[in-house]
Amino acid sequence: PFPEKLALDAGRQLIGTNQETFVSHREFLSRPYLPYALFCGCAAFDSSPSFEKAAMAVLKNTHTLVIVHNRNMVSDLVSKFSGLSVLALPHNLKVEGERGDDLDPSSDKLCQLKELLGTTPGLGIDNLLLTDDVPTEIQQMCPKLTEWQTDMNSTIGIMPNLVKAAEELPNAALTQELILGRSMQAHDGKLLMYANAGNNSVETASKLFTNLTRLEVCSTFAKSLSSIADFVGIRRLSLMASIEMAAPFRKYVVPLLRKFDLEELTLKCFGDVHLPTVAEHCQNLVSLTLILC
Repeated sequence: PFPEKLALDAGRQLIGTNQETFVSHREFLSRPYLPYALFCGCAAFDSSPSFEKAAMAVLKNTHTLVIVHNRNMVSDLVSKFSGLSVLALPHNLKVEGERGDDLDPSSDKLCQLKELLGTTPGLGIDNLLLTDDVPTEIQQMCPKLTEWQTDMNSTIGIMPNLVKAAEELPNAALTQELILGRSMQAHDGKLLMYANAGNNSVETASKLFTNLTRLEVCSTFAKSLSSIADFVGIRRLSLMASIEMAAPFRKYVVPLLRKFDLEELTLKCFGDVHLPTVAEHCQNLVSLTLILC
């Protein structure tokens, strides 16, 4: 019989539960194959042994896990749920900058993760905030990972050469979206440059990530902005330049408008933006966002 405290939708496809019932009915919930799971506003799985055991049992065959207001270490999730293909963390609440104790890059148990997605709006950041060596460690544990929704500037920038970068990022040619550098919006609405994309990162990325469709670059360096023209096939482009001194639109943006067949364009901190020029070169543009321009 179906447990009374579990809610089943009319189509008998979705099961709803709270944290307490999830734990108490873990045996029942672990029987069916649950390809998708959504948690919203829950405590971290390791907040109690019973919750952690229930999660491990119920989600053992889940391939898409969405956690809204996540409080778990990202590296912990990757390590514990190695069968996941997609991990999405919208409104992530856990900032992870220290080495993940539970993430062992030398482990023989590699993760199946292909997409790591999320946002950190509490800090004014529209992607996941992973710093230090966490992105590199996750990449080593997840050889199938192709899509990252986090800044990859520091990960790519520390590579001593292109050969090493290709070894460390074997799926770069399969990746469709890339973020280099990061901006954040303070609580008073002020836009800040949180991470500045260096020229080495942009140049290396243009040679490795050959099938991108979306590129986001935040940089105050003239050479970094100029090197964006080395990418190919970009359809969605987001650029942020120096807040203190607006970068010239004609010098850095117009060459990109001529090269890429853009559908989406976001510009932050560029001076003298000329809308007729945008219209002339972007015949297929469906979205244009201008901030501090």
